[in-house]
Order: sequence, then structure tokens, then C-alpha cells
Amino acid sequence: MTSSMKLLTSCTKVKLARMLAISRSNSTSISVSPKKALVDEKLHIQICGLLAKEPVTVHSYQNDEDKKFGAVAHYIADVDGSVDLNNSASIGGNYEGIEPMGLFWSMTQKPGQKNHLRMSKKDVTKPILCSLQLFKGHISNDDIYNATVSSIAETLVSRTYLADTVERIPISHGRVRGTLFLPKGTGPVPGVIDMYGSTGGLLEQRAAILSSKGLAVLSLAYFNYDDLPKEMKKLEVDYFEEAVNFLLNHPRIVSHGVGMMGSSLGGVLQVLIAHCIPKVKAVVSLSGGYGVSKLQEEDGKKWIITDFDHPEFLNNIRWYEKDGDLIVETRFKFMSDWKTFANIQPGKCASSFLFIHGKGDENVSYENSEELVRDLQQNGKTDVEYFFADDAGHLLEPPYQRLCNIQWHSVYGVYVAVGGLSAQHMRAEEQFWKLTPTFFHKHLSCTGISNKL
Repeated sequence: MTSSMKLLTSCTKVKLARMLAISRSNSTSISVSPKKALVDEKLHIQICGLLAKEPVTVHSYQNDEDKKFGAVAHYIADVDGSVDLNNSASIGGNYEGIEPMGLFWSMTQKPGQKNHLRMSKKDVTKPILCSLQLFKGHISNDDIYNATVSSIAETLVSRTYLADTVERIPISHGRVRGTLFLPKGTGPVPGVIDMYGSTGGLLEQRAAILSSKGLAVLSLAYFNYDDLPKEMKKLEVDYFEEAVNFLLNHPRIVSHGVGMMGSSLGGVLQVLIAHCIPKVKAVVSLSGGYGVSKLQEEDGKKWIITDFDHPEFLNNIRWYEKDGDLIVETRFKFMSDWKTFANIQPGKCASSFLFIHGKGDENVSYENSEELVRDLQQNGKTDVEYFFADDAGHLLEPPYQRLCNIQWHSVYGVYVAVGGLSAQHMRAEEQFWKLTPTFFHKHLSCTGISNKL
């Protein structure tokens, strides 16, 4: 073979290799189904068009309301050049093992932002747009953020809190302030009041997505919002009764009784409210520190007084530094005299209870819920359920969202340790999110309530 023929053959091989590489690149794809889904809905992510046993990195990224989060996972393609997150195991990155939704719950925040961001949604009418990118080899988040590599395929998924089958209705009725999420149709459906904790304001994300389970959910503000009290130290019980009656009088909501769900201080208040308002028939209390609040009569009215300065709550506080920030870890303990302090009789309540608490909660010890369950049962309450999850933290939300284990407390102006390990916390949220709508439908349906009356 002449030298010119050898050169031609060599050039042909190079061109052929390039053509094959371009062809393979064009055929490589990453797909997600469904492309639009609720935040708590599992997605099916698949990759095809790779070489057999080829190493790849999948990167998830979202920039929502100026908060940037991302995750990477390392995979090895099968003999067919495919990766299916439903049955393929990640061998590195933000998580390991078979985790179909790992690219979402394992997200960490992109560098260059304020520390310890919480993934909360201010406007639930707008979806979270998340990109999924595919890269050759096994690389890190930093490689991607520093633009040292280019993706070979990508797609976009839209995750939302508000289902198309749900109406969002701002509420300013009498003194009641909040947002009602109402399933479309004639109804009637069970009604639930959802409340968050000691930061106040109005958070709609949990109520919005819970309403997709066939429940009318009122996200209720009770302080630090609009014309409501600026502090939570003294709250009138009549305000909560007005909210209860608002739901009961709605033509598309069952009129026999309502449910309540609250986290942290919100869960504490609801235990007290249920002892005052017989029409509250079912309470889901999340991560409550029972004993910070008490009932008190004054001028012929009932008030809820909240005080975080009780000695039994303060004796476990410690401070430490992380990422240059000063963090407070409270691990509030159960108060030994909580019944006397709260001014209630635990057995004298018409409501059924479901207590949910993470054993990894660094803000409020799960022993609070454990002791309260025991106390209620010893005082004759038989309709008490509970779920205490190993290594789950304080902030329990619908599943498949990034864990925030340190949060900025806007009222007290301090970072608060709230705990939890990402994978374990997510699994606890999966379980809690199955238990909650089932519990409400059980106790608030016409049949369920009439059996209890």
C-alpha cells in the first residue's frame, strides 16, 4: 500500500470516528415522564443511546425565586447503553443506590448564595422548572457550575404544588386571613385548616398540594400577616373558631366537622384549639413542642398564651458555628407539668389525633410527642395515632424536596438547627404524606364522623 493510500485510509478512519461520535451524540437522550407533575409525584427518568457500560453523570438544577439548587448522580450504563433511574443504582455524587427521585431530594444549594436556604415556595401558582442534564464521565457539581464541561443531552421538567383540578381562593372573611385550596366540582369534600409555626406569615405550599388529595384546605395565617397580630404571644381562640365556622358554612365542604394540620407551634396550638372547639374532629400535629402554649381566660374570652422562656425548655440550648454562622440547637424537652401549664384535660376532647415527629429533630425533641401520646392514652383517649421516624428532622413537608436542616428564623433573627438526614428524612415524608390524607378522610367523611357522634 502506497503512503498516499495509507494517509487516505487514516483520514477516512478519523472522519468515520467523528461521524460515529456525532451520530451517537445526536441519539443520546434523557427523558422524564411525566414532564409536568406535582411536587410529591414520582417521576420516571431514563437515558438511552450510550455505549455499553459507559460512565455518565446526571445533573439536576433549578433556579426558583432566586434560590439555586442542584445535585449530581453517577451512573454506569447497562449493556444496552441505557440508564433507568427506577432500577439503576447511583454509585456516587449526592446519593448512592436506587433512588428514582434522588436528583430532587438530595439537592444542595449552589455556592455564592446566602447560607442555609430553605426550599419554600412563595407563589404556588408558578411551577418549579428543573433542568436535567447528562454529562460524559463522573464529574462534580463544581465542574458543572464552573463550566468546565458541556452536556450531551438535557430536558426540562415542570414541578408544581397546585393541581389543575384545584382552585386557589384568597380569603379575607371577617377576621380570617389565608388562602383556600378547593377541589373543583360540586363536593362536598372534607375541610382542613393548615398552619405553620413561629415564623408566622402565610405559607401555602403544603395546603396547595394536600388539596389535590380530595380535601379543601385553608392555609391559615394567625400572626405576622396583613392586619393580624404582629406577635404570637397572645392569640384569641375565637379567631380560630371563626376559621372553623368559615369552612363548615362553605357549600362545597362537609359541615359535620373540620380537620387541622400544623407544624411546630402550629401543631401545639391545634392541640389546644381542639380542646376548645368540639367541631375540630381530626388533628395532625407535626413536630410540636407541647408546653410552650397555654389556655387562659380573660375578660370572658379564651386566649392562647405562648412563652418560650419556660426553664424546662431552655435548659438544653447550645450554640455552635457552621459555615461562618452561629447556630442555635434547642432540642426542647417535654414539660413535666404541661397539663397544668396548658390548662387542659387531655381526655376531654372530641378530636382524633395523629402525631408525627422525627427522632432527628434538633429543634424540638420527639419525646414531646411521645410523652403527649402516652398522656392522652392514659387519660382515656383511644383515637390517638402516631408515627415517629428515625433520623427525620423538624421540617416535615410533602416528599421529594431538598431537606433544610438549618433554617433562618425570621422572627428571632437567628439560624436554628432543625436536623434530619436527607435520605431518611425523605422516606419519613413519604410515609407521613400517605398517612395524612388517609387520616383526614377517615375521620372527616360523613360516615366516619357520624359514627363518632
